[in-house]
Amino acid sequence: MRRIATLSLVLAVGAALSACGTSTSSPTPKVNRDLVLGSKNLVSYGIGWGTAHPRLIFNGGDPSGGARHLEWRDWGAPVAYARGLAVIPRPGGNFYPKLGRIELRAWGLGRCAQRGPRAYTRLLAREAPPGGPLSGWEPWSGWRSICKFSPTLRPLK
Repeated sequence: MRRIATLSLVLAVGAALSACGTSTSSPTPKVNRDLVLGSKNLVSYGIGWGTAHPRLIFNGGDPSGGARHLEWRDWGAPVAYARGLAVIPRPGGNFYPKLGRIELRAWGLGRCAQRGPRAYTRLLAREAPPGGPLSGWEPWSGWRSICKFSPTLRPLK
């Protein structure tokens, strides 16, 4: 009898909370839309730069300069991570016929412009050819910053 009474009480409290609009589950984390990935003016014909947790980023040129189906975690923290798919260059030239895995690490919270939104200013990537192991972390496209593009920038060592 006690089990039935306890179960009835739990169900009644749950129904009352639902009716009041109160949830017993933890709140959904707030997504920080004021924080973006680099500068929207990073490259001509680029996609995803200067936006919050983009699902696609692209440099606007070579097919290997992009990442798609990105799923971010820890957006708004000092370091955010993403996983997705990318076109991977073959060692001898050309590209693998299937997409490979890519992981991104965005960091360096700051601003790309004095009055611009807060942004991750640095981006590292590692990738794996289809069915292969992940490489080591490298600066995205060899760039020191994802705020300003300069063809003379040298990769971080």
